[in-house]
Amino acid sequence: PNVGGEAVITAEGRGFTIEETIRFFVEHSLTFIEPPTSAPADGSALTQFDVVIASESERGNNFNVEFVTTAGTLVSADQEGQRLFIEASNQDTVGLFLRSPRQVGAAQITASLEDGPSDERFITFDLAPPDSVILTIDPDKFQLRPTDQTTLQASLVRAPGRGHVTEGLSVSFFAADSLNNAIPL
Repeated sequence: PNVGGEAVITAEGRGFTIEETIRFFVEHSLTFIEPPTSAPADGSALTQFDVVIASESERGNNFNVEFVTTAGTLVSADQEGQRLFIEASNQDTVGLFLRSPRQVGAAQITASLEDGPSDERFITFDLAPPDSVILTIDPDKFQLRPTDQTTLQASLVRAPGRGHVTEGLSVSFFAADSLNNAIPL
């Protein structure tokens, strides 16, 4: 055939019916299957990316699918990186995961076959805010005179299993007296 598609062949005889679907592909093609468009920038979220491969033959040939990302880390069963090759063998669908970076931003993920066809998708990495802010102060200097100094430290944390806080977040401190009047720092 000159165009791709499917044909259903039906055979009937002696009370039995058998149907078989035959797929026709004119050329190789590669298409992402509905990937997500956003993920938290927490350094650990895994987002699945799968592609469907259609070929002009009934998959007697093995294909290598090249995946490339502009941000984050691609992860398969046995490799990690920003560029991975996944063997498709006789599978119609292959995929991998993208581990989010810890920076807010976006990535382009491209999948391509050795002979040229490719597809690309974009994903944004959204802020992964803290679930808690832990403030520590030097316990020996909790009460200060006007000329004294102490060190305050804020730790931004997320609940277990929720990855890390997005990098680059800032914490602001202010001081107030017992009447809630601001004290310049």
